[in-house]
Amino acid sequence: MGFLDSILGKTRLPEAKTDRLFAISTAAVTLEASLGLQPEGSAGVCIKPMESSKYEAARTEIEDLLAVSFKESGTTHSIQK
Repeated sequence: MGFLDSILGKTRLPEAKTDRLFAISTAAVTLEASLGLQPEGSAGVCIKPMESSKYEAARTEIEDLLAVSFKESGTTHSIQK
């Protein structure tokens, strides 16, 4: 955030660290191939809360997307806070 942004009260969200996210899929393939481990068929998404209206908008959008995907796929879900 620059000097002018701080004077005007603008905030920027930090850059997403997607490298770790894509490393998960690589690790899954490695575990299956090397050790013969099979996935259970469940997953989780963790989001670190922030004090921002942008966070609330993103959280709501993610929950809406999950609700639609669960209806289409017939899977179950739970949201824990």
